[in-house]
Amino acid sequence: SAVMVQTIEGATMELPYDYLVAATGFSLPLVITDPGQSLADRQAALDDFYTAATGGGDVVIGGGGVTAMEVAGNICEAMAQAGSSGRLTVVSSHDILGGYPDRIKAKAKEVLDGFGATVITEDRVVSHDAPLVAPEKGSQFTVKLKSGKEIPGVAAYLPSFVKGPNTEWLSTTEGALDERTKKVAVDEFLRCQGNPKVFAIGGCALIEESFLGVAKIDAQAATVAANIANSIKDKPLKAHVEGP
Repeated sequence: SAVMVQTIEGATMELPYDYLVAATGFSLPLVITDPGQSLADRQAALDDFYTAATGGGDVVIGGGGVTAMEVAGNICEAMAQAGSSGRLTVVSSHDILGGYPDRIKAKAKEVLDGFGATVITEDRVVSHDAPLVAPEKGSQFTVKLKSGKEIPGVAAYLPSFVKGPNTEWLSTTEGALDERTKKVAVDEFLRCQGNPKVFAIGGCALIEESFLGVAKIDAQAATVAANIANSIKDKPLKAHVEGP
């Protein structure tokens, strides 16, 4: 078996495999590096966002998942340390940290409240679909929501929601992807239901677990490693047990 991949230079190459583990996560439209971007360009992009976020204007984060909450906390701390008069607004189409225990949701809300942040749920940003920093220092723009509400005086907008799994590279691998979700549909062994040579973990896998976190993924990785070893030795596979 083989899979086609693209290098950062844009070249396409075929990689043969005996077993394939998909662990490419999901797509987030954050301030992330592009393939081939230099370290200097990457640092400049982050510096521009930091300057805008701490310069006195408001900051809007789109999304209410674990990544959005982590980003929100970091930005709140940076704004406080810089003495910024701006406010942070989190806009989520659902309750924040959906799927997480209530005590964790309550703690996240407590921290955001402590920084004076605003949380808007059951709504989403419709005016921007990519990270945006005000074009000039001190300038601001307006973020529009699906409900019709507008948030003026914004210096930086950062979408931090999942746009889907990073599985395009598996589109030509027969039986690998679930048609609806485009994730790798796996069985109780975390083995692809349509291709026994493919395993998957994390955000690109169609796994029913209470939430996605490092401890969960660590347990998934251990299951996959053990099952590939068992497959090579013609031993029975081990059913996955959800991590803590």
